[in-house]
Amino acid sequence: MNIFHIIWIAISVILYMRSLYFQEKIKSEKGKFEKQRLEVIDHLKNSWYINEHSQLKDELSKHMEKNGIDLRFKMN
Repeated sequence: MNIFHIIWIAISVILYMRSLYFQEKIKSEKGKFEKQRLEVIDHLKNSWYINEHSQLKDELSKHMEKNGIDLRFKMN
């Protein structure tokens, strides 16, 4: 077997293992982020009446919507 083939296979295996590692890391971080988002929604959940959290929720929602994060909707 040619040394080039061995090196090519080794590089391919290393890159594949790194991609699996980073996919798992990204999945873990997304899970943590989603958990925090749901906690914020639960904490700031308010009734139909304006209360002390209404203004805070509106400010947080406006700021987070700029980054594509929805703090108003939670799927059960």
